[in-house]
Amino acid sequence: MKLTALIVSALLGLVFNSIAQSPLGMPLNSPLASEYYPSISANGRTMLLEATTGEGNQPEIVISTQKGGQWSRPEAVPGINAAANKLTYTGAAFLSYDGASIFFSSKKYGGIGASDIWVMERTGAGWTTPKDLGKPVNSEAYESDPSVSADGKYLYFARCGSKAPTGQNCCKIMVSEKLGLGKDDWKEPKELPAPINIGCEASPRILPDGKTLIFSSIRAKGKGGYDLYESKLKGDGTWTTPVPLDFINTDKDDLYVTVPASGDIIYYTGAAKVGTDIFRNRLPDNLQGEKIILLQGLVKNGETQQPLAAHTAVYSKKGLALNSTATDGGYTTILSKGDKYDFSITANDKGYTFYSDFFDLDTLSKYRFIPLDVKLLPLKANTSFVLKNITYNPNTATVSRTSSYEIDRLVHLLKDNPSLIAEIGAYTDEVRTDTAASAELTEELSETITTKDTSGNDVQTIKKTYTNDRTQKQADEVKRYLVQKGIPQNRIIAKGYGSSKLLAPNTTDQNRTLNRRVEFKVISN
Repeated sequence: MKLTALIVSALLGLVFNSIAQSPLGMPLNSPLASEYYPSISANGRTMLLEATTGEGNQPEIVISTQKGGQWSRPEAVPGINAAANKLTYTGAAFLSYDGASIFFSSKKYGGIGASDIWVMERTGAGWTTPKDLGKPVNSEAYESDPSVSADGKYLYFARCGSKAPTGQNCCKIMVSEKLGLGKDDWKEPKELPAPINIGCEASPRILPDGKTLIFSSIRAKGKGGYDLYESKLKGDGTWTTPVPLDFINTDKDDLYVTVPASGDIIYYTGAAKVGTDIFRNRLPDNLQGEKIILLQGLVKNGETQQPLAAHTAVYSKKGLALNSTATDGGYTTILSKGDKYDFSITANDKGYTFYSDFFDLDTLSKYRFIPLDVKLLPLKANTSFVLKNITYNPNTATVSRTSSYEIDRLVHLLKDNPSLIAEIGAYTDEVRTDTAASAELTEELSETITTKDTSGNDVQTIKKTYTNDRTQKQADEVKRYLVQKGIPQNRIIAKGYGSSKLLAPNTTDQNRTLNRRVEFKVISN
């Protein structure tokens, strides 16, 4: 079965609708060619698409980047179009949200069935040779239209094999889960239940929030042919009743859209004077996915400033949520509303510091993009860094439950560098004392004072004061955990510094938080 003829003819038949929309213009859209199948990265700056610009006007998968609001001239993706022809159709490409992978459909040699889903990865040297995902994702049937969730866990795709009464090729939308984070294999795909699959579906697109699915379907009361619909995944695993995207649906076949992490813009294919172009439109508020934070940047060697191959991990309340490695130093992480996250970056080389942070997104009112370049330092004498994710229960020296991930990272660092001796230093923002205990002043200090009575005899009294300086106990507590996990005591020095080394003036709550910290310092290695 071949979807190409259906899709191209449908795209050529699209018409403008009355809702405000804007073609992206040159150089992404060419007045002499057709552009379609857009797929955009999370940051909205890289777009994959198909264009009839190849030899003999054959469609090619091309890529364009945006800088300063201007798209670059699309260039063919190396290694993906070389063998493309009528017998080895390659298309329906999806750019992963981190921009590091391209999933696509192809009938080329080496596949399993009528059409398979393939993948290629970005490296520092370019794109890898395409690899067939193999069974059980691919079968003897026609697999197409891949779309992968931002965390890399779920692959949505179309498995085709029937016809609609009106002649269109029909598919079922499937989903496959990775066998494990960091692995390349996938579980047996499952057909999405109604109200997603009801008979004739295609072109699934899972949005960056991982819970919003836009897909095409032929349904009663539609505008005609394939229309675009949106459904959201509920907490119990079921899907909401699909809502038609009537602000862009037409009386022709409407297929393939893409939405960046900001969630407010939708890109799609529309009719042009010659063929089709890529258009954009504002996505109505009620159709936008859940709000997210997008973290993106480059990991560097803090001394040489060169990119560093690194590993990104994210833990949520449910456990490990993201586990990815980038050999070129680039990383992209999406954190969705409604959870708390431990975020860390570690170098593939064991001889470096790590970076960590904590994000509480139980409530998040708007999309945030956080550009964050991370510098990791070689572990040598006097190298130090803040352990951001070690925190304590209020007014105690007891580490919080969420600190366990950070302590485990320290354990791995120390075990990977067995000769390293380190200091754990605890700091606070302000040391206060009083003669009376309180909820904050929990540490008791005793001082013996000697005076003379009226007969000239020594009289000793004990003067008690109370302070909030728990830093020595806090440092000792971290050391205790490390020793408990197998680190020899003589490799760890615990010191409480009180408020002796402020990083910033105590003039704001943010500065006070910076000053309350735990630092790891290399004594020798």
